[in-house]
Amino acid sequence: METIQDLLKKFIDITDSDQNRKNRELWQNTDKPWLRDMWRGIPKDNLKTTPFTIAPDNSMWSYILDIDLRDYYKSAEEHLKNQLKLKIWHYNNFKDNTYFRKDLYIWFGVVTELSLFTNKIKFFPKREGWLKENLIKEKKDLLSLKIPDFYNSGLMPRIHDFYEKINNIIKSSSKLEVMFPDWVRGPFCIAIHLRGMENFLIDMIEDPNYVHDLMRFVTDSRKQFSRKRSGFLNKPMPKGKLFNDEISTPIISKPLYDKFILPYEIELSEFYGGIEYWHSCGQTTDFYKSIAQIPGLEMLHISPWADLSKAVEIFDENIAFDICLDPHVDVLESNKENMERKIKEIETICKGRKHAIRADAFQAINTLEKDLKKIKIWGKIAANVLST
Repeated sequence: METIQDLLKKFIDITDSDQNRKNRELWQNTDKPWLRDMWRGIPKDNLKTTPFTIAPDNSMWSYILDIDLRDYYKSAEEHLKNQLKLKIWHYNNFKDNTYFRKDLYIWFGVVTELSLFTNKIKFFPKREGWLKENLIKEKKDLLSLKIPDFYNSGLMPRIHDFYEKINNIIKSSSKLEVMFPDWVRGPFCIAIHLRGMENFLIDMIEDPNYVHDLMRFVTDSRKQFSRKRSGFLNKPMPKGKLFNDEISTPIISKPLYDKFILPYEIELSEFYGGIEYWHSCGQTTDFYKSIAQIPGLEMLHISPWADLSKAVEIFDENIAFDICLDPHVDVLESNKENMERKIKEIETICKGRKHAIRADAFQAINTLEKDLKKIKIWGKIAANVLST
């Protein structure tokens, strides 16, 4: 049985490999830690080829690696061991352009930041953890909430424990660095899950002042976390990220986004000195002109349901596109001809624009063997089409 030290050696060999060095030349952010799992690269300007990456969801990784995600999120040793297995398996099987930095993450999924406001978190064996219940059942409950404690709130004790233990495990390997996680969820994402989506959307119509109070509380909580993190590590704050899968039509409209969300995202961009990455897996086309107002934006996620052509029209050419495919339609349920056609369509629309193509969010829908075979086929087609 492989020990953690065996896995560490294999991973370091991967980071030093010729293929990894070759992949590094495609991305402009390889000198910066990603500070969470599921690394994403910002492509360089004027590349002769378009980089592509493959990223299964953790639920699929639980089947690939035959692990229980409850253990992965409970034990520092399991967290380290299985992320190493994941990276090694990825490198050996998905011949994509993912760059492997000499760093290790600590991340508990979507609940990482949500947990800072409550201990009512439930983890599952084969899917990501989630809140047991909404924390703010009545509006007055907001008054009892306090800005999270960097050391003691939610999962923070476990994060600090993992950080110390993983650092101790790898101390003989000075080549590696353990990344202390940063807050990446946008204020709307946190607020809507604390209050409950239906309740919060009704609040937007019936009680705008309350919505601003909650958004202010979440935004201030995030800023305080980042200040504390910077002091704890004795490092400057990195640029921010905004993960916002709940920003999507028809969940909310552009006027609601402009009134209740955009001002806080702009404020955070000014606080961090820029937003490295804006993300939503939803239908975000209607928000493009608003998102384009966020200063210092470096990369925008383009979901499978958003209009890539309009993004090219609206966004400054210096902003990179992280173009994600529909995991079912474009890969798992597709054939070789349609895979090739989709990739060529993206390349035609994005000609001259800085972009990367990402096949991700895979969950097992057939047999694991069949799904992995189809993903690998897509990877081969992508490599062939994008290199010509």
